[in-house]
Amino acid sequence: MDCGPHYFLTLLTWMLPRVKNEGYFIIDQGATYWPNFCAIELALPLLNEGKIPDIMIDMIDNKIHFKRLLEDFKFSVQHILKAETDNNLQDSFSVIKIEKNNIGYRMI
Repeated sequence: MDCGPHYFLTLLTWMLPRVKNEGYFIIDQGATYWPNFCAIELALPLLNEGKIPDIMIDMIDNKIHFKRLLEDFKFSVQHILKAETDNNLQDSFSVIKIEKNNIGYRMI
């Protein structure tokens, strides 16, 4: 499944060095697909503490630079639930907000 935790953590690892001041990362079924929900809820607090989750370690080429980025940025999440219809099986998504630490930590 290409919307699973490993896939979006890989993309998050790629994306963080490219964020200037803030960015948003949308995860398909982040609120209702249990593995995604758990990965989001477990990974973001670690990232906010400046810790790199074990699953992300091997994906990072320059770990020192990545650790510095974690000092500069904060992460928050908003889970969005949608009504499921016959034409649309997309029932949820999660929006991860990445913002500079000096802007202030606020929810979306």
